[in-house]
Amino acid sequence: MPEKIDDFKCSNCNQNVTINKLTSLSDLPNILVFHLKRFYMNYEIERTEKINARFEFPLNINMKEFCIEDIEISGKKFENEDIYMKDDSYYLYELKGINIHMGSADGGHYFSLINILRDGEGNILMEKSEENDELNSDNKNSWLKFNDSHISVFDINDIEKECYGGASKAFSGYNYENFQNAYMLIYERKKKTPIRLRYDEKEIKEICDLEKEQKNIININN
Repeated sequence: MPEKIDDFKCSNCNQNVTINKLTSLSDLPNILVFHLKRFYMNYEIERTEKINARFEFPLNINMKEFCIEDIEISGKKFENEDIYMKDDSYYLYELKGINIHMGSADGGHYFSLINILRDGEGNILMEKSEENDELNSDNKNSWLKFNDSHISVFDINDIEKECYGGASKAFSGYNYENFQNAYMLIYERKKKTPIRLRYDEKEIKEICDLEKEQKNIININN
């Protein structure tokens, strides 16, 4: 949603006007990393504290509404010859990794949850085997918990308990602050954009000349 700013000094008309300010994305990467900023500086007590408030996040996200080509201003699409609409698959991401912090701002422990479906096309990179009977193509068992040297299968149905934070119920019925919660989220585009390396003619010539020079170097230790 745009942020309304009153009495903005316009550099063109030199008048105070009301504007709508917003931030949009012009390009999206294959991998999105969200930092939840659980730690902040409390200047009243001059001490770093941790935010353990409940924060829910989806397994799948569509980033289209945050991109410049889909923003609506005064009911009209933002029009620019340099902006073009992309295929819907460009905006679709799936949660692939969660970094979790357990503890306070003064100290704690980190561990990670990782989805082993890693190539963005739904192909299994780690299949069921005789050595590890738990890993298979079932989505329920496609998540692993990496906690130091211990690796175990993670049930995605436990994501609320393990990752959302917020208040939890103790055995006595009272609520207490949950000090374990997600710290970073890693989303992967379902259909990746190919990465292309571009060089101009000067750069290609410099690379070729360097390779020629290296071939002419004689190692006297051989």
